Amino acid sequence: MSPDALRAHSFAVLDPLGFRPARWLPLCETPFVLRPLTEVARRLMALDALFTWAAFPEEAAGTERVQLYIQANDLKSALTREEQAILSLARAEAQEAQGDVIGWRLENM
Repeated sequence: MSPDALRAHSFAVLDPLGFRPARWLPLCETPFVLRPLTEVARRLMALDALFTWAAFPEEAAGTERVQLYIQANDLKSALTREEQAILSLARAEAQEAQGDVIGWRLENM
């Protein structure tokens, strides 16, 4: 399937479901392989934990609760070194240190 045909097909599937993908983004010129769904889900769970750690006040999501979530699902291994470094900080420090890292991850999700 050509890139243009793939794009048209993707939009035809996503539009009725209520998704509004960014139509202005460039097409991928090289062949790609989608990662397994479980890997994608685990990465999203890891980013959820990271975002909760660095952006939510502890009253909203307790530290122990977030740590248990991370451990129970082995989420640290789904994070980059930069993301793991933020997760290793105390929550108040993580909120100050995360800068654009968290924002761009959320945008990409």
